[in-house]
Amino acid sequence: MKQSQGEFEGLATYTIEVDGQERSYEVFEPSAYAGKLPAIFMFHGSQSSGEELSKYIEFNKIAEKEKYLVIYPNALLAIGLRLVIVILLTG
Repeated sequence: MKQSQGEFEGLATYTIEVDGQERSYEVFEPSAYAGKLPAIFMFHGSQSSGEELSKYIEFNKIAEKEKYLVIYPNALLAIGLRLVIVILLTG
C-alpha cells in the first residue's frame, strides 16, 4: 500500500503487514516508470532508515539513468533501543 511521497522526487513510502506488524519501505521509481523494471534492494545499517540511505549513497541518480527500481526496506527498532526509550519515558 502506497503511503506517501518521500522528500526526494521519485521516492515513495509503502507499507505492508508481516506477521501482524506493519513494515515500511521506500521505493525509488524512475521518471519513465511504465510497468516491469529490474529492482535492487538496498539495506541500511543500524540507527538509520531507507530514506536516509537513499540520501547518502545517491544510488537513485544511477537508477534514474539506467531505469530500474531501488527498494529500501526499513528495519524494526532494535530491542536495545526500545529498552532505552522505555527507560527514558518511565524515568
